[in-house]
Amino acid sequence: MKRFDLVRKNGPLAAGLASVAVAAVVAGGVFASQQAPADRASGATPLPGPSSTPSTTPKPSSPTTATPPPTPPPSSTPGSTLPSTGTTTGSNTGPATVDVVVGKLGDGRAPQLPYLAGREVRGGPGSPVKIPGTGIILGIARLNTAALAVVERVSADKDKLPFGSDLIQVRYGEVRKTPDVSSLVGREDQSAVAYSTTRFDAKGGGIKGSDLYAEVDGSVQQLELANSWNVEVLAYRGSSVYFRAAATSGGQQTLYQWKPGASKATSLKTVTSPVTVANDGAIAASLKQLNDGSCATVTAIESGTQLWRTCDSRLVGFTPDSRIAVGVGASFEGSSETLTAHEARTGKLIRTWKGQFYDAVAEDDQHLLAVTVVSGNPVAGTLKLAIIRCSIPTGQCERSTPDALDQSVILR
Repeated sequence: MKRFDLVRKNGPLAAGLASVAVAAVVAGGVFASQQAPADRASGATPLPGPSSTPSTTPKPSSPTTATPPPTPPPSSTPGSTLPSTGTTTGSNTGPATVDVVVGKLGDGRAPQLPYLAGREVRGGPGSPVKIPGTGIILGIARLNTAALAVVERVSADKDKLPFGSDLIQVRYGEVRKTPDVSSLVGREDQSAVAYSTTRFDAKGGGIKGSDLYAEVDGSVQQLELANSWNVEVLAYRGSSVYFRAAATSGGQQTLYQWKPGASKATSLKTVTSPVTVANDGAIAASLKQLNDGSCATVTAIESGTQLWRTCDSRLVGFTPDSRIAVGVGASFEGSSETLTAHEARTGKLIRTWKGQFYDAVAEDDQHLLAVTVVSGNPVAGTLKLAIIRCSIPTGQCERSTPDALDQSVILR
């Protein structure tokens, strides 16, 4: 869940918005909540009703130990009392910009994607599962009833940084650990996961080489990437795992596609500095550094054509139907002040939420989940977070977790 992606000490696992100070408290996750439009006296009403949730061969290897789219369809919220003032774009109604105040939001249902509450993975097909240990949880996923988490190592010497992170998998009380895992993604239906490793030298510098894993149907496939640097898995779409890697230390990262079981990955050289891939596999978002900052771009993977660019947001994902791109303000110093929804192939801005956000992800085709600040300060260790749900067609938001959390991540 920075994604907002947290800026993390272990390189590839860091994707996003939060600062190192925040990373000590937050691990990744869903966004903040929204207040009603400014001309309403009370907070936004809860979003009524549930939304539809979308719901050859190297030898298997076990990890070590144990087309511009139409605008989104109208919201299924028949009792909405949004004011008549504001913008209407196609089927999108309400104000173009919405201020978010967590305390004024109504309560809604729990996230329909797996998420982290403290050290407990909730949601998905299994019961809540507590992740053992004390290390910061950097990312989570569900693999059917199992819960997986990438956990930062805890150094025995409090004055030394805990270089590296490991994958902890908990299934029916049994714990399996895979060392050096630095990035993790789950397939949308939670039937498969992919993860990659990063190793460090004695001084904490990343070294060449990585192992890429995919787990599905009770088996594990492995791909050795002996000559790659800064490997990070980005998405598991259908039967393909997408990841990024560089050919040299500090070199430019390129998008790759791997079908688990294949002996090698395919380089998609048309996309550089990628951060995510849409479900249809046709477009990808990138984040590129410029002299005066960074800009996000959306590129057609097959042709390499840049469809659009924005320097105001970092794109962190797409809705399941690949029609909407989700962005957060282009901040790398803690939380972001904006959450945005754009038409994925044109860049047209559909909605902006203003608040204090870390990460966001599409819960379904019409709703976003976001991690937002309830209170406190990350430097002081008092930061409290909540996950909120916001409707793309109406702009309304509700609180999806009733309790203030000191750590929150959601499945990406």
